[in-house]
Amino acid sequence: MLVFAHNNHLQRGKTQWQLGADLLAWWSVGSHLNEVFGPRYAVIGSAVGVSDANGIGQPGARYS
Repeated sequence: MLVFAHNNHLQRGKTQWQLGADLLAWWSVGSHLNEVFGPRYAVIGSAVGVSDANGIGQPGARYS
């Protein structure tokens, strides 16, 4: 199965999000999938855009 989602939705553990004074926490779908599939559950991360901090530069020209 291939799923496209934000990394917080796919992480194995509990998700936490600081919203002002409130700390929200929940078990995301990744934690449930990890429970079902164990080591067979894998996340492959990718990025779209430029991130100098992560060494992701401007993509090359596209040819049609």
